Amino acid sequence: MYKPVKPAGYDDAMSDKDPPVIMVANFKGGVGKTTICTNLAAHFATTLAKRVLVIDLDHQGSVSNMLLSSAGITEVKCNVSRILDPGFQATE
Repeated sequence: MYKPVKPAGYDDAMSDKDPPVIMVANFKGGVGKTTICTNLAAHFATTLAKRVLVIDLDHQGSVSNMLLSSAGITEVKCNVSRILDPGFQATE
């Protein structure tokens, strides 16, 4: 429908040494956040041969379950509530 348009400075920003951060978020459920996130991660990892860090803050842990099951890890615990607690200590 429309040709893609890159934002100003996009090529320079993507070639800098700082890794890009992509956040996929929406208040509504069922809009494809998990699908978009896993497909972007797979694209960057396989097609572009980039290292990818995916941080899943969803209480359902769908991305974690999907990615970790491929490594043979079948049980994933959700600790999002602990991490978001104002008194959380990273050393716990």
